[in-house]
Amino acid sequence: MKPIIRFHFFVLLSGLLAGLAAAFFLNALNYVTQLRMDQPWLIYGLPFAGLLIGFVDLRFGDHTLGANNLIIDEIHEPTKTLQKRWVPIVFLGTLVTHLFGGSAGREGTAVQMGAALSDRISNFFRVDAETRRTLLMTGMGAGFGAAIGAPWAGVIFGMEAIQIGRTSLKRWPQCLLASMVAYGVCKLIGTPHVHYFYYQESPFLGWRVTSWIFPVSVIFGLFAMGFARGTHFLSKLFKTWVPSLPLKAFLGGVILVLLYQVSNFSIYQGLGIERIQWSLMRGASLDESFLKGFFTSLTLAAGFKGGEFTPLVYMGASLGSALSSLFELPTTFFAALGFCAVFAAASNTPIACSIMAAELFGWAIFPYAMFSCVIAYLFSGHSGIYSSQPVLKKKYSLFQ
Repeated sequence: MKPIIRFHFFVLLSGLLAGLAAAFFLNALNYVTQLRMDQPWLIYGLPFAGLLIGFVDLRFGDHTLGANNLIIDEIHEPTKTLQKRWVPIVFLGTLVTHLFGGSAGREGTAVQMGAALSDRISNFFRVDAETRRTLLMTGMGAGFGAAIGAPWAGVIFGMEAIQIGRTSLKRWPQCLLASMVAYGVCKLIGTPHVHYFYYQESPFLGWRVTSWIFPVSVIFGLFAMGFARGTHFLSKLFKTWVPSLPLKAFLGGVILVLLYQVSNFSIYQGLGIERIQWSLMRGASLDESFLKGFFTSLTLAAGFKGGEFTPLVYMGASLGSALSSLFELPTTFFAALGFCAVFAAASNTPIACSIMAAELFGWAIFPYAMFSCVIAYLFSGHSGIYSSQPVLKKKYSLFQ
């Protein structure tokens, strides 16, 4: 019994640290976001913020570049311990990105911090390779669930995100323990989570509305594929033409500031939570999802910190909202499906995102969300935001 107790103590500690990190990070992020909104002139400092982030990456952050992909690589083939400086670099880098108006997310940072802190547990207690893999998965899932306020989605996320086409359920009790502990810590501290509406429609919406879920979900999948490929393309373009990390981020910041001066483009700064809420309640324009995708790809490709989750659910909600207006469908319902399905396709995590939809919007939407997420996932190809995900099972797509 002693090894089992010891093992689960490490898991509990993993969830505790992930929850504390997520709570502190979300509160700090709320503060810098409000500061940027109160002081709009801060946007002009974005190029210099990029210069600072680039210098830090060049001097200290060699192993924090492509962070999520490195975590996935370490789960499959452990070679090196994630460095101590990982957490402060991604934490401060994300705050600086949002303070000056970069178009990025936050959950990716919480996932990275959760995994990195779990790896410090592995290193401190000198655990075996299998225990280390488990702690990396629990840290990822706990950070994800704590950041978005969806602990059951966090249980699945760490097991599902590490590979395409198969979910490893071997460590589900440990992922459950860590995710619930992390979420509980956030609730005790009073971490601000975004609250969306609860979907109260009857389980059956009628044949006309239901028949539109398939074609709309195909569009969600193709959009996610386009975003992933576009981000990878811009990243390679920047790396080829501007190999210097500080100069690359500075140039990306200059381009973003110039584009933000165009009418209405300033709405693409930061997370865009208020635009997500708008899309869920009213019809959005079709170009909004594509523009948010472009600004997010540019921000991340230039080297700014953050993640893709919130921007992707912004894109999905606005895309679903726009399509509902185009085809005269229920706006709230299809915006909610886009919210979960676009990220499911981009991250190759349809099960976790289906559960997330139920936690955020109410369980009445779960069967529709599950169908939409799976269809979007199947039609998104193997292109995803996590390029290190191995393909362990053939996945059907029109675009292989």
